[in-house]
Amino acid sequence: MDYVNHAKSLVRTKGCRICHVIDGEGGRHLFYSGGHSGQIFVAGIPSMRHIATIPVFTPYPGTGYGFDDETKEMLGGYTWGDSHHPGFSETDGEYD
Repeated sequence: MDYVNHAKSLVRTKGCRICHVIDGEGGRHLFYSGGHSGQIFVAGIPSMRHIATIPVFTPYPGTGYGFDDETKEMLGGYTWGDSHHPGFSETDGEYD
């Protein structure tokens, strides 16, 4: 019996006393906006646990982004920005 079916059977027989929510099962992840923080966040589905922070328009000490010459140049002098409604893929200004 695979892990997911085993977990479902435990929930049916034991109620919610034994429960585990799987992070990003099957490669399912949510990329969502950090808004005016200038970051994009990644969460596992269905758990919604925070997996990663992707700095876009702001320095990020956790990875050193924005603190060396190369990434300072990428930021172009920005120290914050708006990452609302990220479009990961566009062609001629339209979302793919």
